[in-house]
Amino acid sequence: MRKIAPILIALIAMIAITGSVYGQDSHEPNDALGDATAITFNQTVIGDIFPAGDGDYYKFHVNSSGILQVKIEGVPGDMRTRIELYGKNFNWIRTKDASNAGDNITLEIDITQPGWYYIKIRDLAGIAHNEEYSFKVLFEPVVDTKEPESGLGDATEIPFNQTVRSYIFPSGDVDHYKVYVNSSGILQVKLEEVPGDMKTRIELYGKNFNWIKTKDASNAGDNITLEIDITQPGWYYIKIRDLAGIAHNEKYSFKVLFEPVVDTKEPESGLGDATEIPFNQTVRSYIFSSGDVDHYKVYVTSPGMLQVKLEEVPGDMRTRIELYGKNFNWIRTKDASNAGDTITLEIDITQPGWYYIKIRDLAGIAHNEEYAFRVLLA
Repeated sequence: MRKIAPILIALIAMIAITGSVYGQDSHEPNDALGDATAITFNQTVIGDIFPAGDGDYYKFHVNSSGILQVKIEGVPGDMRTRIELYGKNFNWIRTKDASNAGDNITLEIDITQPGWYYIKIRDLAGIAHNEEYSFKVLFEPVVDTKEPESGLGDATEIPFNQTVRSYIFPSGDVDHYKVYVNSSGILQVKLEEVPGDMKTRIELYGKNFNWIKTKDASNAGDNITLEIDITQPGWYYIKIRDLAGIAHNEKYSFKVLFEPVVDTKEPESGLGDATEIPFNQTVRSYIFSSGDVDHYKVYVTSPGMLQVKLEEVPGDMRTRIELYGKNFNWIRTKDASNAGDTITLEIDITQPGWYYIKIRDLAGIAHNEEYAFRVLLA
């Protein structure tokens, strides 16, 4: 017996050494999702792939949306690693495979829902290893307080002239906003800041969710402005997105600006809607929106010299005055030579009756400054 005791001690020592060399995994049992080992963010976790065919499972709880990384820091030189991510219902989400044995890899994904998430780590070839691997799980919260808004019907109402900040997150996200416009005027959606890798698209829609206009950045990081003349009051809807569908963990910011431009003589869409005006009184109005034409009429009771005399115009307005007769027949046109010129259309009138005047910008430009004119008869 005394001779056997040293032999038994030696055998026990050899078994202990063998177990140490060939991989007693201190995290086992964790070879199924239901047995996953709970881990914390930002801490190095060490495990063994042992025996052959082993797969190790871990779990962690996410409290908000954000960017998740499972980052392999070290693996045995002959281990070609696979990382698998599962959701709270043990549903597969994503897989990341190493290209070569010994590669350190990172699985990265945008998380939109809080809850438990599960990781499986294994060797793609099913090989056992007597060296440990190590990894960390990193999580950066990205909380968009305006979500969920899955379409124009869920658009967030925002005020004019106040900076709005939000995220494009996760990948493919589109943010929806709405503003209420009380009158005609100039609307601007003005980006103030964007992430350096964000190439932005702004889209504008009307009250019936009808598309109106799009403005795209030429380059990533560009601040852009969508500007448009609004002629009808009502709800207007804005979409903001990244043209490449990229998610961002930095906020963008923008403002919606609105300058009312109210032409009290509108609507007058043609000579038949012309506004009657008196002689010798200054009339003020806007050329608004782009392409607008204003129509007026005067009643001439006797022959005389008729003058349509511009008194003031915006500095960038090159004016055209047109005169028509009682049958809407064209009579004469007078064009300004330069933007900002005040001009006079003058003609001898021989027949009494209604006469019609059109005033427009030759370039079709809208203006937020009034023009002023008088009609004289001598």
